[in-house]
Amino acid sequence: MSKKALGIGYILMAIPIIDIIGLIITPIGWFLLGKREGKGLWKATGITGIISFILVLVALAITGIGAAFEMFTGAVAPTEIFRGANAVLIAAAILLLIFAILSIASLWSAGKHYDSGLLKAASILWIVTIVLAIISIPLAIVLLFFGLGLWILLAILAFIANILAGVGFLKIA
Repeated sequence: MSKKALGIGYILMAIPIIDIIGLIITPIGWFLLGKREGKGLWKATGITGIISFILVLVALAITGIGAAFEMFTGAVAPTEIFRGANAVLIAAAILLLIFAILSIASLWSAGKHYDSGLLKAASILWIVTIVLAIISIPLAIVLLFFGLGLWILLAILAFIANILAGVGFLKIA
């Protein structure tokens, strides 16, 4: 079940708008698969993904409370509310970065564990995508159109990586 959840989650992450469902399913799938197979890396991947998703929701809730305060009272919300939301978002961003690194390592590990070239290819493609993303940030600033083209390429690479991972997990399920 957890391999199917991962397969479906990765495929859903490749589809705009409903990718949020994949972002919920995938960490849960990693945790369950790690628990079943006794792989600490996979469990850690799931836990960081779940916690970071919850932190993003908490930050949105805090921001919503501040906005509601301003809307209903007409007064400016205390800055502590928005500082709290920023602190939670920073923590979520750090965990999301850790989750991304662990996801790549887990994809490679699962590829080796299940002897799946698709999962290995997905992990390599994610590494290429991240390296190109880091390179494209200054390019996007200096050469707007070239940078924009790189961002489109990154979206395509991420799409392909997610489809490869999804199909890879569904083939071994």
